[in-house]
Amino acid sequence: MTSNHSCSLQKQLRIVPGGRSDYQELARFHYRGAALGPTRGIYKLVDEHLWRHLAAPVVGVIVYGPPAANLAGRSAATGGVFAGLDRASALSLLNKQMACIRRVIIEPRYRGLGLASRLVAETMPLTGSPMVEAVSVMGRFHPF
Repeated sequence: MTSNHSCSLQKQLRIVPGGRSDYQELARFHYRGAALGPTRGIYKLVDEHLWRHLAAPVVGVIVYGPPAANLAGRSAATGGVFAGLDRASALSLLNKQMACIRRVIIEPRYRGLGLASRLVAETMPLTGSPMVEAVSVMGRFHPF
């Protein structure tokens, strides 16, 4: 059973634009160690509480980047929108229409509060992309 109540701590958490330094602050908590690559947007979740802010000013981060050129499941998921085009046209359309979630990281002390889902839901509209894809090894264990 789900609850409509949120943790009172969430009232003092704000999503604001971030940068690579915010990602780097939390990168050690992510299971992927590979380079981040190009980005289209980084947003951070900050704790504005006076005392908690001192211990963990950035409690979450989401990184958006351009989509991968080829993904096996994309054609099925998009109804073949990008199929049948020459490579240059497909890449141009893909980059205009889609962003990809590269990383979602929550500081361990703040996990279990639904903050990753909040980061995804509240930042997807900020990408300006009509479609956002997420490719994740951990997706089956931690769905958004």
